[in-house]
Amino acid sequence: SNNVNIFGNTTGTGAITVQQSADNSNFYDVGFSMFPDSNGDFATSFMNHPANYWRIKATETATITATLIHS
Repeated sequence: SNNVNIFGNTTGTGAITVQQSADNSNFYDVGFSMFPDSNGDFATSFMNHPANYWRIKATETATITATLIHS
């Protein structure tokens, strides 16, 4: 099982989409989006998720600084 924690900060206010992949080429939305708080901070966790590769995608132009911890 894989546990994933994603957290960071953005200059945007729109949704941040989480995507996963088995091969690091074909990414798919996990059906969940994060929204930053009033300071631009965001965080989420996925427990027991089998994907090997993860990324986030902004729905608007923004600068995002993020950390992903995969265990």
